[in-house]
Amino acid sequence: MNSTYTIAVTDLPKADLKIGTIYEGGTKGNAGDDPLSKLMGCENQGGFRPVGARNGVNTKYCVLYSDLSHDEWSNRIELETGKFYYYGDNRKAGRGIHETAKKGNLILRYSFDEFLDGNRKNVPPFFVFAKGKRGRDVIFRGLAVPGAVDENDSDILKIISHESTEGPVQNYLSIFTILDVKTIKRAWIEDLHKGEPFTENAPDPWLEWINIGKYIPLKEKSTIDYIIDNKPDDIIIEKPERLLSNKDLIDHIHSYIKSKGFHYSKEEVINLFLSIKTKPFVILSGISGTGKTKIVQWFAESVGASEKNGQFTLIPVRPDWNDSSDLLGYVDIKGDFKPGPLTKVIEQAENNAKLPYFVLLDEMNLARVEHYFSDVLSVMESRKWEEGQIVTSTMIAIEETLAKREIKLPTNLYIIGTVNMDETTHPFSKKVLDRANTIEFNRVDLKILSFLEDREGVKPIVVQNDKLSADYLYLKDLYVSNKALVERVIDELEEINKSLKLINAHVGYRVRDEICFYMDYNENSEFMDFEDAFDHCILQKILPRIAGSDQRVEKLLGNLYKHFTGRPYEDGRDSYDEEINQAKYPKSSAKVVEMFRGLIDGFTSFWIS
Repeated sequence: MNSTYTIAVTDLPKADLKIGTIYEGGTKGNAGDDPLSKLMGCENQGGFRPVGARNGVNTKYCVLYSDLSHDEWSNRIELETGKFYYYGDNRKAGRGIHETAKKGNLILRYSFDEFLDGNRKNVPPFFVFAKGKRGRDVIFRGLAVPGAVDENDSDILKIISHESTEGPVQNYLSIFTILDVKTIKRAWIEDLHKGEPFTENAPDPWLEWINIGKYIPLKEKSTIDYIIDNKPDDIIIEKPERLLSNKDLIDHIHSYIKSKGFHYSKEEVINLFLSIKTKPFVILSGISGTGKTKIVQWFAESVGASEKNGQFTLIPVRPDWNDSSDLLGYVDIKGDFKPGPLTKVIEQAENNAKLPYFVLLDEMNLARVEHYFSDVLSVMESRKWEEGQIVTSTMIAIEETLAKREIKLPTNLYIIGTVNMDETTHPFSKKVLDRANTIEFNRVDLKILSFLEDREGVKPIVVQNDKLSADYLYLKDLYVSNKALVERVIDELEEINKSLKLINAHVGYRVRDEICFYMDYNENSEFMDFEDAFDHCILQKILPRIAGSDQRVEKLLGNLYKHFTGRPYEDGRDSYDEEINQAKYPKSSAKVVEMFRGLIDGFTSFWIS
């Protein structure tokens, strides 16, 4: 094919998109040579490159790039019809279909579900590019939308099974239509990046598809030169189940817990879900008898994880635990490894990577957490991306008689600890608090009985691990897709840090990143507004760090109260309810008042109630 146009690498950020045009890549021999990141504002690697959130709900647009490196997954565009056959982004055996790093298959599932439900306005635009003949050059192939004129709804997104040398691989085969749009204005790409797709710059054929579902396909030879059809013979096609949205999942979990005769607000369920997704280690604190153990048990059971099937395990912590051998195991005098209770769960989780496993460490601070749990905490911080999957460093290297065995922390394992703070327990160090969301359950209202009237049974549903697993490990993963949110969170943290520095309790990069992840997951699922979600983050990640008895602590609490409510703290008042109810962060404001009252006795901390 002889392309009509070639756009130089220096002109990419301001270039329009034209069918068949070559967009030049760099020549330095590194990832920075990629032209799509400069042209489209997406990441600089991968075949599926979403801009915005990686879940479909808040995905602004998607860049699909075919480099033909996977013969058995080669995409193609039909000359006669303008149909685009696109394979999803799962190419690895043993991995769940939605568990890819870029969440491409998850976005495909969401987009096609929304299309089939008639919600075309919720479907992000898909921009198709193919590899050029020279270096990192790319060629624009067209603007794609789900479905086609003569395709049945049941045929446009199918699960395919392919036997590779490493084992079976499940992926999607999707059918799009390339619309008859020869040129896309730079102004529309900028509109999309702002989250404003329906502007005067949007292409007319795309708007017609959005508004009335009309397909105007592009039938041009220039769209198929570099895209070939090579579907393997051993692919088995089946119809997938519809995917639950996060909101649907929360409704189900909340209803399930309620059907068991326990009352927790939906916001409490949302907060637990977001905390688990942000980091697979959560601490539940509060007075005895508030249901900390039960909410974890019913949460797990609602998504198909029960003691019966081994996906939920309760491990009572003993006061005499002094090192990790009580939890992880030890090598006996014969040289045989005797696995501890956590290691047994880890081995089960590794064998069922698609399903979530929950471990509840009951009364985890009866022993010093730093003594028996430090190995787990350290390995948890070693998480990294490797071939599209999250992996960790080795936690236990076992030299057995016949072989060496390495035990790592699986990504489908979620550890929740319950704690009470009294004379029989130990306090937490900042090392532990930095690595967990600490959720407090002290709310008790004995008069709420309405939830007991509705005892209709709700059955558990089997939820795949990708609904709970992290989308991000590093802030740079999120910053590319949601820069505005990251900057807003950091601005707020900077203000809070000014006060925290008074006692050297200011937050570092780990806490910053995890708060950003929590806020992004919340925004993508449209659970809470920014202030309500950030209120939980302050309460769970920042206030537990504060403890002391001197004037610096008093000044710190005063500064925080003023920041949260907009008013100075006045000691000795009977009630602060009005100010708290009108505060920017009401939950955190109420906790600061509680901590102020602790100073009357000479010492205060998050844990004093």
